[in-house]
Amino acid sequence: MSTFSTKGGLYERAQKRFRVVDGKSLFTYAFYAKHPRPAQAFLAEVHGEAVRATPAPGHYALALLCSLGRLSRHYTLNIDGLSQRASSAFSYSKACAWHPDDNPGGLLVELHGSIHQLVCGACGATRQAAPAQVSTLRAEGRVACPCGDPAGMRFRVMLYDDAEGERITPDAVLDVMEGDVKAADVVLWVGISFQQSASTHYFRCVRRWLAEAGRTQACPQAVVNPSDEAVWNLRTASSNLSELAVLEVLGTADEVLPALAAQAALRHASEGAQAAAQGACTAGARAPETPSSPSSSSSLSSPLTSQPEVEEEVAGPPQRPGARRGRRG
Repeated sequence: MSTFSTKGGLYERAQKRFRVVDGKSLFTYAFYAKHPRPAQAFLAEVHGEAVRATPAPGHYALALLCSLGRLSRHYTLNIDGLSQRASSAFSYSKACAWHPDDNPGGLLVELHGSIHQLVCGACGATRQAAPAQVSTLRAEGRVACPCGDPAGMRFRVMLYDDAEGERITPDAVLDVMEGDVKAADVVLWVGISFQQSASTHYFRCVRRWLAEAGRTQACPQAVVNPSDEAVWNLRTASSNLSELAVLEVLGTADEVLPALAAQAALRHASEGAQAAAQGACTAGARAPETPSSPSSSSSLSSPLTSQPEVEEEVAGPPQRPGARRGRRG
């Protein structure tokens, strides 16, 4: 998938196509309100790219961590739906995306929405984007909503200063994030450069929540990024470095997350073996005594108990920047 700000990314493509000074302006609500059809046509192209894309190892690693119960929740800024597709490879009850009404226990929170869905800014009706509807939007046509609103339906994607942000992601998610952060052992930021003020503001929100819970030092925050500039940007934007408990992990998501998931799987297997052994011991204590061979008695000591344990359980961070909704970062 194309990124937003890198060379050849979505901002640069938008700048060339619409001859605007800053390609980022295409992703503002002001541009959408003034040019709804061209804006949606561009997003229809992004939809096509998302359909052709496939989940990366990092996506599957996060889904595995969720299925093992090691990840309290996964918050993503991505709109491509790849995290949702990766989750479908694992069978666990809360694999579907979070929704305050339809799925409040969902472990995946798409903070900026999904390019695979349409939403009505007037009534809030949401539906999967059918191929025919995407083709209509790509041709700068209008997809009608049953409510009859003249604006029709738009891609459920958060724009800068989005006046319809509550329709994209309800504000209730902020309360969920705060609860997750205050209960987390570790907050893991993956792929965040902290170059924009919105991202650092968001980090301050997380740190404030931890301070309120008295867990600033007990719950470190880890920044996973192949460049050391990410932590540098974060430190230069922070006012109180003495309270900045940040672990720097130099590496890509596809390098770090699978390794973390593998260790979590070992620990999960170890705990399962220990539980089975304890159950066998309890059953043996209740049963009549019978002779046992040395091999059967030694099997109660699981070899997996000596495997290295995962020292950090991960809670996905709220990554939606800004104190108010409708901001991207």
